[in-house]
Amino acid sequence: MKFKVISLILVVLLITGIVSSLSGCSSKASPNIQTLVDPIVKNILTSLNNNDYTAFIKNMDQTYKNTYWNQDDFDKTYNQMKTEVGDYQSADLYRAALTSNGDIVTTNVNAQIHLEYFAQYSKEPDGIEVEMNVQLVNGAYEVQGLFFNSPNLNGNTNDEEDVRTYADSEIENMLVSLNNNDYTSYTKDFAESKKDEFSQTDFNELYKQIKSTVGRYQTKKFEVADTQESNGLLVFYYARYALEPAGVWVVIVLDGN
Repeated sequence: MKFKVISLILVVLLITGIVSSLSGCSSKASPNIQTLVDPIVKNILTSLNNNDYTAFIKNMDQTYKNTYWNQDDFDKTYNQMKTEVGDYQSADLYRAALTSNGDIVTTNVNAQIHLEYFAQYSKEPDGIEVEMNVQLVNGAYEVQGLFFNSPNLNGNTNDEEDVRTYADSEIENMLVSLNNNDYTSYTKDFAESKKDEFSQTDFNELYKQIKSTVGRYQTKKFEVADTQESNGLLVFYYARYALEPAGVWVVIVLDGN
């Protein structure tokens, strides 16, 4: 399969209980909310991996647990995960947002926090999206929603070798080119329509913003590939920049033809 670049998105998520996003560049996670929710998420994923139902439900809201996660529900999910995606390895927080009745809000003391993690499993080279809703109840966070999504779980596998072979080299070229203020190299594999939409002036503004906010690009790590019917193939990387210790999420959008 051949690919063309539709766009590149650099996201730095500022998480301090809610998400703040900047245009074009936004911070991965402040230690504040991440310190609070990471142990809950890691416990959920580890206990599911270890077939430990008691540990799995310990942070769950009672009503949610009774409705969606009885012992049979857990056993079915455990068997599916082991068969289709294998063993849990690691997870990184991608973003968090306050939500109320499914809508993102900026301030609401009764709002849930919607979390999105990217997790690595031994049999799922494209990675897994883990979404979780938590809410502060009597001074502790309770899990009120848990969802897993990946190509293997959905029966819609990507061609991992083709995707990674192209995306790894392409994202490296684009990040290095942006680092070096090289517009020609940065856009060399853009789809023509998208190249017209992203001018030299747009590039110059992005270059200045990146340099002033996160500094020089250093390294990247593949996280997950996610097929979106209307948007092409989204491939997520976690990148390190000199002035951003929390890291930068980089999303490259590819159009296969």
